[in-house]
Order: sequence, then C-alpha cells, then structure tokens
Amino acid sequence: MSKATGIWSARAARFIRAYIYRYWFLIVLVTLVVGISRVSWNYWPAVPSPVHRHMVHRPPPPDVVHRVLPRDPAKDSLNGDFYYLVNILFVPLQTLLLLIGGAVALRTLSQNNKFKQHDVESSCVRDYIAIEKRLLEASGDRKKLEGAIRAYWMLMVYEYYWWRRDLLSRGLFTIWCEFRVQQFRHRPTYVTTPARSGQELPLTEFMEGYEYCKSEKVFPSSSGFEDLMTFLIQRAALKDIPKLKWHDIEHYRQRWDHDF
Repeated sequence: MSKATGIWSARAARFIRAYIYRYWFLIVLVTLVVGISRVSWNYWPAVPSPVHRHMVHRPPPPDVVHRVLPRDPAKDSLNGDFYYLVNILFVPLQTLLLLIGGAVALRTLSQNNKFKQHDVESSCVRDYIAIEKRLLEASGDRKKLEGAIRAYWMLMVYEYYWWRRDLLSRGLFTIWCEFRVQQFRHRPTYVTTPARSGQELPLTEFMEGYEYCKSEKVFPSSSGFEDLMTFLIQRAALKDIPKLKWHDIEHYRQRWDHDF
C-alpha cells in the first residue's frame, strides 16, 4: 500500500510539474493580474459616504466629488489630484499595458517557433522515408545495411536533440516515442532479402540495430537519449498499458544531469 501510494504520488507530481512547465506563462500572467487587482483593491482610498442621504437636489459635498481623486484640503496641496491621478490610475494602467505588450510579443515568438517546428518536422519525415528506402535496398548487403541503421539511429538522436530544444512538438514526439515502444516490443526485422554470398547479416532485428549503434558510439552511452530509450524498452516489456502521454516523457526534456 505504501509502495502504491509512493508511485501514485510520483506520477501526480510529474503530471503537475509537466503542466506547470507547459503553461507557466499563463500561470504567471494570471498571478500578476490577480496580485495587482488585490493590491489596488486594498490600497484604493475609501469612498466617503454623503453627509445626508436625503440631499438629492443639492450639489454633492467636496469629498464625494473627489471620490476618484481624493484630496484632503487641510493636508494636500492643489497638486494632490495629480498625485493620485499618476500613482493610482496611470501606474496600474501602464503596468497593464506592459503585460499586454509582453503577452503579444510572447505570442508572436510562439507562432514563429511553431513555424520552425513545422519545418523541422517535415525535414524529419523526409529523412525517415529516405532511410526506410535505404534499409529496403540494403537488406542483402552488410555494409549498406549497417550504414542505413547508423543513419536511422542518428536521425533518432537528432529528433531527441531538437525535441529538447522545443523544435519538435510534444504531441508528434510522443507519437514517435510510442512507435519506438511498438518496435522494441515486436522487434521487426531489417532483412527483407537473403544475404549475398559470403556475407553474414547479424543485424536482423530492431533491438539488435539499437545495441549495435550503442556499441559503435553512434550516440553517447551515458546520455539523456539512452535514458529515454531505456525507459521505452522497459515500457515495451510491459503488457496491457495505455499509450504514452506527453507528460510521461516530459521530464526527459530538461535533463540537468546530462549535457547531451
């Protein structure tokens, strides 16, 4: 029961941390707006009540006239209205305009980043199709097969690298990780044609290609990419589990313990 509670707490903390990382700007913006509104409400001068409630046809007293720009004739100078006008009205308005301008600028940067994401994702798809064609054509030749497998896993490394720098969308990279899980689980074969005479093809399965590239230092053996692949391999060994969600792998995006 304690173990199950710990696992549930860790998943909940990871889920909350992932959402905070994704919507941090909206959370900060709402917090600032609510904070400014709360401070303005607390420090706004109280509205003085009229002297007599039945004074309908008489002009209002001076305190009611200055309910927006309150001024005490006994203490404040003639410039007291300008003081309240600047400090109570213009400063919050200027802060609000700065927040709106910052939000618009951030949205513009976000749109530019999305366009860049589309370019990188399209390039990844084209490279993946080209590598699949190389694997199909090199099935009977060991050197060509090894070269195609190395190119395949180099593309996976670059996809991980781009995802960490927010150049791949979370949704698409999650789909790709789920596809890796299915490949680790079902172990598809690279070989579609017999080997040529006098050649041996040791790399026949998906998992063998990964281990080969790991041993050949196609990617660092101790890195964030290897940790992610280890997580996907362990997940592939399980059965009857739901598909990956973006928050399941989001903590691999920010790896402070690995530079790669």
